[in-house]
Parts: sequence; C-alpha cells; structure tokens
Amino acid sequence: MPGPLIPHREEPLLDAFPESCYSHKEQCRDRRREGLNLAAEPSGVIPFAGAAPAGRTDMTDIRSRFFEVDRPEGRFFLYRPEHLHTYDALSTFLNGVIVVYPDTPPADEAGAFRLFETLGLAEAAEADSLYIAFPLPAEGGTWGAADIALFDGIQSDLTGADIYLPRIMGGKKDEGPDSSPADGPQDGPGGPDGPDGPGGGLPVMDAPVAPLSRGEARDHISGEHVYVIAGGRGAAFVNDHLSRHANRIAAMLLVGGTMTPRTETGRPVSVFLADPCPAALDYYVRADGAEPQEEGRYVRPGNPAQQVRVLPEGTALTAETAALACRELFRLTEKMKLNACESREDIYEVRSLMTWPDLKALGIRVRSAEFDPADGSLTDLPAERTESFRTVHIYTPGDLSAQEKRPLVLVFHGHTGDPIEMVKSAGWAQLAARERLILAAPADEDPATVGALLDRLIAEYPIDTARIYTTGFSMGGMSSSAVGKAFPERIAAIAPMGACGGSLRPDYDMRYRLPTFMLVGGADDLNIRPDENGVPMAVGLMPGTVEQALNINGIPTGAPDYAANPYWGHPADEVRQEVLGDLTYHICDYRVNGETLVRAVIVDDIVHTYTDRMADLAWDFLSRFTR
Repeated sequence: MPGPLIPHREEPLLDAFPESCYSHKEQCRDRRREGLNLAAEPSGVIPFAGAAPAGRTDMTDIRSRFFEVDRPEGRFFLYRPEHLHTYDALSTFLNGVIVVYPDTPPADEAGAFRLFETLGLAEAAEADSLYIAFPLPAEGGTWGAADIALFDGIQSDLTGADIYLPRIMGGKKDEGPDSSPADGPQDGPGGPDGPDGPGGGLPVMDAPVAPLSRGEARDHISGEHVYVIAGGRGAAFVNDHLSRHANRIAAMLLVGGTMTPRTETGRPVSVFLADPCPAALDYYVRADGAEPQEEGRYVRPGNPAQQVRVLPEGTALTAETAALACRELFRLTEKMKLNACESREDIYEVRSLMTWPDLKALGIRVRSAEFDPADGSLTDLPAERTESFRTVHIYTPGDLSAQEKRPLVLVFHGHTGDPIEMVKSAGWAQLAARERLILAAPADEDPATVGALLDRLIAEYPIDTARIYTTGFSMGGMSSSAVGKAFPERIAAIAPMGACGGSLRPDYDMRYRLPTFMLVGGADDLNIRPDENGVPMAVGLMPGTVEQALNINGIPTGAPDYAANPYWGHPADEVRQEVLGDLTYHICDYRVNGETLVRAVIVDDIVHTYTDRMADLAWDFLSRFTR
C-alpha cells in the first residue's frame, strides 16, 4: 500500500546547497517566489526577445545585428542572432559561434556582411543560436600566427571571461602537462606555435581582455559550440596555425588550402574537408584517431563525434556547402570541458568531442510549454527555448500512439542551468530515441510543482505509471533525489549525478526502497574532498546522502572507511570498471539478496561536468525497476 505524501519543507534545495556553490541564492529565491524569469540576472545579458519559428527567421533586420568590434589584438565583424538561449547563466551552453576565414579577407563591414549573405549563414545562426564572426588579419594581407590571439579574443568577448588556452608567459618553455602525448601537442609554449615553433608563439596575456564595445554580446556562449568555416588562404591559416589551438574547436569546414606537413598528433576536431591537400587529410585523420569507414569518411572507433569527411571533388565554399556543414556537422557536435590542467605558467582545458542530438533526425518530437501548477495547464510555446521558471520541455517519440505505454524520465537541470542542456549533453535525447522514452525537463524543480506536473503528464501522455524515474545533474541531481523521496510510491528509481546521493530527507518513509544510481567525476571538487590523509571522499553537495541512499535500500552502514573504500567509504559487493570512449568509469554495486539496489560510479579525471554516456549508464540501472 502506498505511503502518505510527506510535506516537503519550503525551498529545500536552495537552503541546503552550499553557499560557495550558490552565490546568488537569495536572488533565486526571490525570483522564484515572484514567478519571474531568471534571465534578467546577471546584468549585461539581453532578455530573450521572443522565439523563432523552427528553422526560420525574419530576415528584415539582420543588417542591424551585424557590427564591428575593435580589440587590442585586432578587429572582427560579428552577427549577433536575435534568438539566443538566455534563460539563466548556463543557458550559454546552448549557444555557439562560427568563425569564418575566407580566401580573401573582407575589406570592411559591408564586405563582411556580403560574405555573410553569400554563405547563407543567417538561417543557421537563428535556428541554432550561433554568433557569426569574421576576423580581419592582424598584420594585413592574410592570416598568420599573430591571428591566434584574435581568435582567442573573440571567444573571450562572447564568454565574458579569459580563455583557458596555454600562452607564453615570460618566454619560458612549458614543461608541464601540455607536452603529454595523451593530450596531443601543444598549443602552448612548448608546442609548435611556441617560441621554438614555426608559428612564432602567442602574445603574452596575463589579464582578461576588455569586453565587446557593445556589451550586449557578452556572456552568451560557454565554449562547447565553437566552429570554423574557412576556404583557400583562410583554410591554409587554419591548417598551419589554428589547428594547433583546436582545444575549444568542436568542428570545422575547410575548403582547399595548403598545409605544411607535420608529424605530431593534434587535438581532435571533427572536420569536413573539400579538396584537401594530402598533408591536411593525414593530419586530421591522425588527430581524431579515425579509421576508414565508407569512401571519404573516417571515424574514431567508439566516438562517432571524432570524424573526418572528405566532400565530393569540386566542392566549393558556397551557401550549399556551408548549410551542409551546419546541418550535418556543427549541429551534431560539441566539445565538452572535462577538466583543467596546470602547466608551469598557465592553465589549459581538457575537452572531449561529443555528439549533440538532432531531434528531427532521431524522430523525437519536442513540446515546450509554460506549466501552471495552480490549475495544471500547459500553454504551448513556439520554440524549444526556456522562457521562464514555468517552462517545461516534453520529448516523445514522434510516432507515439495513445495505446503505447512508455516509461517517463523526469530530467532536472543544475544551478543556473537550462533544462534543455541536461537532455542533450548527457545523452538523454539519444537514449529516448532508442528506448522510446518520454522525457520531461522542467525549469521549476520544486517537488510540489513537479508532483502537479506529473499528474498532468500522466493525464495527457501514454505513460507507464510503474516506470517513472528521475535524474539530474548537480542541483538537478539533488532535485531528482528530493522528488524521488517526496513521492516514493510513484518513482521507481532515481539517478542523481554530480551530487553523490542527491539530497537528504530525514523523515523519509522507510517502507519504500528507492533504487539509486549516483555518478560523480573523480576531479569534481564540489563533491569529492580529501580526508586528512589525502584519501578521496565522495561526500556530495550534502554530506550524508550516500549513507541515506544505502540505508533506505536496506543496506546498513557504519562509520565510513575511505582508506579501505576510496570515494564511497563503504564496502561494495562488486567493484569493476568500464571504458567508454576516452573515459574510464569505476562502478561499485551494493546489493540486497543478490539484487543491486545502489550503483555508485566515479568517472576518472573529470570535473563537475557532463559526459554523453551518462544517460546510457543510468538507464542500464534504472530500467531494471518498476514501482
């Protein structure tokens, strides 16, 4: 018999989240109570101006969104799309930029705008929330090693922060981790573009650079969706110089261009090549660790995002070619930050290429709506964008029938995050397509609101009420736990990630088991802390959640012994590891009567971030349980 619903205390997550991780907790609480859109904070971010019809945009005012930017490193022209994701600070993960290097640099703003129109980039910019940047050569003529600094600066402007790429500091040769073969070569002082390399090195940058002259573009990308289009002499610049600084570049379209042969292995970047020289094709195939597939296509085993595709002979840099790259490459590729490493003089990011889902190609239908918990109504929105605290995104198989009962996964976002990103960056959209799942990703994660939303979803969609699950990352992981513990008679299992066991509920109804999958990165210092002897302890965002996850599933715990049981502190029934793509996952299973009821996973060497395999790992566990 289901137990009673237990009233949940007001603002459980906001009050419990560590203050150091929740710097504007009071602002969030005030806006939540007032029902306001969080997009208004912080200052400098333009509020969302309205949703664009899918795949189309009003082209009448695009010229007014195109302007010149002057920086210490040089000048560039920028198109700022009207339709950006601006719900909250980390909505920037959903926006991106294409940097364009044509054969002949534009002479002025009018020339850059003509190239923008010729390549037909406005529609992709609006449909996929992409800035378009046209840098001018720093030294006139065409681009060279000195232009790497401006490429860096463009990203600095759009992220509102300095970029973590290795730089020359005092002319010293880096002997730190940048020379590690595992990370590939070397954007830094010890690499080919360092003082000893042919590129001549990067300029000293020991302080963040100034923002855009028009501040409206600041804070609108996070670096996961950085792309390059280049042709002719522009492609030669990318081949000889920019390719050595590809840490943040997710994908590139290169048409023609020469390349000086090199033997080192570069950083992975997904590439479409048209009329490539042999040196370029060889370099990018080696950088991606790719192997031949069908003619003209090379893919790294285990990671389809690392690919090189040779376009048909005679392909030119046209609007059709640019549209192909946007549709079949840029839209499907992101480069997620996994960690940051320090060299002797600087810091650089470790990033990994991952797939970004195309919902239409996957056969997934998305419905975005405003949910009113007072009356349970859903008011449809015109596009997949989070507009307010009441927005919910619902993903279903495109051919779902009323008679087909399917599992529901409630997907919760992190602090200052956007509901869409957890669905797309952690692999849930791809999993939903394969397993025919229904996903719901609400902006408001309060258990009472989620309970009302759940009632509405069950009334409207063919949901198998015995197979309802929750998941989330960071604060969303806490929410997945809070919702599961508020409604244990309705939720079959939970998967808090980036939050250890999720959140605490001292008055949990112990009549219910709540199978729990938890995952954190091995370098996630929000969740993992060393004890006095330096042994890692996975204590989570709320200490005690690991023990509660075990206890409510009938697994007793004593005092944790982290020396004997690193990370989790308690002996597991089985310990194993799996290698998926480039990452190693350490898995601990805790069992009752032979059944695994708690699975705890550490991902080697990653910080507080997603991987696109998270959903697969979680679903392998969640799908075993029904309520």
